[in-house]
Amino acid sequence: DNENILKVAGIIAFFRNVDRTNTNLMSDIKEIFGISTDDFWEASKTLHDMEVLDMYENEVVKISDQVLSTYLFYLVFFKEKLIDFVSFYYNIGDVAKCYF
Repeated sequence: DNENILKVAGIIAFFRNVDRTNTNLMSDIKEIFGISTDDFWEASKTLHDMEVLDMYENEVVKISDQVLSTYLFYLVFFKEKLIDFVSFYYNIGDVAKCYF
């Protein structure tokens, strides 16, 4: 029921993994998606508790199941449209180059 949880799942699905200590990435996530660092990690913890994603050392999260990751990306960006894909596409270009 919490949109932030789904948004965070979609964001992690896009980036493949997110490291809490990467301040540049966390700042970009906050700026582009409008989710504070605390809200992001709270949602990540919930997803970890639900066994949707894996959390390592309370610092790095990733979705190990590639099919689930693809579905979550589709669900967040296309089906539920919780994050506008067109806006995301135009804002993420330079940011994505830094992380891939």
